[in-house]
Amino acid sequence: MPLAVYLETVAGWKFADYFNLPGPMADKEDVLMLDFSDVTGDKVNLKLVSGLLFWDIDFIGMDFSVDQKVIKTVVPLASAMDENQKNVSDLLLSDDDRYLIQPEVTSNTSITFPAPSLLSEMSRSVFLHSKGNYEILRDNKGKPDVAYLKSFLEPGSFTRFSKDHFLEYYQRGN
Repeated sequence: MPLAVYLETVAGWKFADYFNLPGPMADKEDVLMLDFSDVTGDKVNLKLVSGLLFWDIDFIGMDFSVDQKVIKTVVPLASAMDENQKNVSDLLLSDDDRYLIQPEVTSNTSITFPAPSLLSEMSRSVFLHSKGNYEILRDNKGKPDVAYLKSFLEPGSFTRFSKDHFLEYYQRGN
């Protein structure tokens, strides 16, 4: 269930973009670029829409600084050590068919990069770009009810569904 972002414009609420789910076991920080060309006045109003209790939001920030010259420096991985102190750097150095597999919820890898040089008269921001995939381990039985799933296309239906199921779960005392 993505976190949809709506921007209030002169024409009303307009879908701007969404944050994808990071996966069932991961926290995530993400950045969206928003187009304010249809916003008037000195306030920006956003509406965040998702299913009930699907997202925990710790921080929201917005950068309105003037565009400045950006120097992009890609730094190589210095090291990657798994939870058993095994060096797994070779699995992360190249965009290839080799992957770091973390089969347990407790699996983790500590990665280290050299800090890019701090240039005079400039500030430094660091962004981690990564990619990968995960496999959700579930034993689903039966065929999906496609007609029922399509009913979630109606605005607000998934939020109502998740709220109803949460309340049912909560009332059972689980």
